Amino acid sequence: MSEKLYQAMGDISEKHILEAEQFSAAAQNGSATSGGGSVKNIRKNWKIWGALAACLALVVTLGALGHITLGQGNFIEAEKSTIIGGVERNYKKNSAGTQEVAIIWPAEYMLEHEKYNGILFDGRGYRTRANAIGEHLLGEELGSSIGQGYDIYTEQPLTEEFTVRRILDVSPELLIAVAMDGGWYVYIQDEYAPPRTLGQMMEEASLGDTLTLQRFSDYEGFTAKGHYAIEDDNYIWQVLSQCGDAAIIEGKEAEDWNWGRGERNYISFTATSESLGIYKKVFYITEDGYVDTNIFEYGYLFYIGEEAAGQIISCVRDNAVSAAPEVYEYRLAGTLTAIEDGYVLIDDTILCRDPKDGMVFKVPAEDIRVRRCIEFGGLKEGDIVVVSFRGDIDVENENTIRDARGIEQGFLEDGSVYTLE
Repeated sequence: MSEKLYQAMGDISEKHILEAEQFSAAAQNGSATSGGGSVKNIRKNWKIWGALAACLALVVTLGALGHITLGQGNFIEAEKSTIIGGVERNYKKNSAGTQEVAIIWPAEYMLEHEKYNGILFDGRGYRTRANAIGEHLLGEELGSSIGQGYDIYTEQPLTEEFTVRRILDVSPELLIAVAMDGGWYVYIQDEYAPPRTLGQMMEEASLGDTLTLQRFSDYEGFTAKGHYAIEDDNYIWQVLSQCGDAAIIEGKEAEDWNWGRGERNYISFTATSESLGIYKKVFYITEDGYVDTNIFEYGYLFYIGEEAAGQIISCVRDNAVSAAPEVYEYRLAGTLTAIEDGYVLIDDTILCRDPKDGMVFKVPAEDIRVRRCIEFGGLKEGDIVVVSFRGDIDVENENTIRDARGIEQGFLEDGSVYTLE
């Protein structure tokens, strides 16, 4: 790595990293101090980085992550051209990687479900799944909950009362909907309490009704042979319902099984459900007879037998059509050319093989997740930035990126863009 990349990392010293790591541990115990001092000492006029590793991650673009898999890193080598949000881009370099930076925002720059990532309801603790749910999927009001959070900049605890409603077809002991941010957000019970059988898991969340399994990738070990779609998943749930007695596999047996994942062939379904508050998690069915999923955060493993698994795998393979690989999140890099009232503009010319192919993209800034990056994050015109977003770019309306999740500063080096990791 060149000297200027080291310099680009700014003044994030070992002391600051240590303080952030100590805060991360202390915060889990409800403490706001680190190493005897306040975490406000970590460049309060910039950001507080939770448990920050002082290295750089390559993020030129993220065209297609492929199918997200349990226990597997998300790093790809893209083709010479790549599709970002439905738009083909031809860049000098196309390697892409993800990064894991924990930026801790002040309370006034956080959404309610970010401030109150934990709540107490009916004697149980729940944590946010960070995904909204439509009111048409909600049942009766269940009562009130107490949101709990902490503002590390003011070193003050945060508490607030929120209304709770039932999610249709889902046990409230598992998931609830909480009124936040002008809508409703899904919260999951915080205690590790796995279902004892596959049938229990399916019943508690009415998976046949709340989860659709129609997009999948066909894997040999960690290599995807192709990406596909089916029109109807009824047969899958029909077979799984006949395997309800399959007991959960835990402990060393589950650990040993997971180590052998690279030797297995399996179907990996994309698991997205508004009712369950999940976005592109996974639901595996392996040729040697296992079901493995992370739809309830923890990895749950069941043995349904080779015959049942084979019936499902054969059915979906026989009835599938080719489909584009599903992308968890797009990342587009470029120069921040304008900061206007309500939006920013990003020009990706610096990455293009031919400068004439450069495009300008518009990112609405009404969403606090974008606005805070500009106002509090300190981004300015001329900075190299990376915007993360979901969904396709609206090319008919000034190449607008409508579902941006945030913007972070990047550093240009030899035609590639890096961000802090």
